[in-house]
Amino acid sequence: MKFSRSIMLPIAGLAVIAALSGCGSNNPVAVDPGNQQFDTTPPPAPANVQLSSDNAGNPILVWDASSAPDVSAYQVEVFSAHTGGFVPVNDPNSTDTSFPIQTSGTETYRVRAVDTSGNWSAFSASATVLVPVTGQPTPIGIQ
Repeated sequence: MKFSRSIMLPIAGLAVIAALSGCGSNNPVAVDPGNQQFDTTPPPAPANVQLSSDNAGNPILVWDASSAPDVSAYQVEVFSAHTGGFVPVNDPNSTDTSFPIQTSGTETYRVRAVDTSGNWSAFSASATVLVPVTGQPTPIGIQ
């Protein structure tokens, strides 16, 4: 099939215009109105990851917030022996500095922050925590 240059050049020009305008992207581009620069600076990593408990005595992981003013969320990861690496966990409230722990035993966690421009921080130092087994049923015998 033969294409005419008069058709191909305008189509190629549209592709360049679409690419430069961000067409097709669902991610907003953060621009500093003062100097029209893109925000590419990642926030500092969260620190001091440790085991604590909420008001009801349930185990939670807590950490010190990243010091960047534009942090929008945190991602918690747990080490998986199955995969041999860290995997993200489902955090019901990723905007605060705590994570409810639903399992007992020894787990290793790490946390990172993301800012409103989509820049990810480095991971925090990993923290290995031991959540004691509580509320285990007491065997009543075999019948």
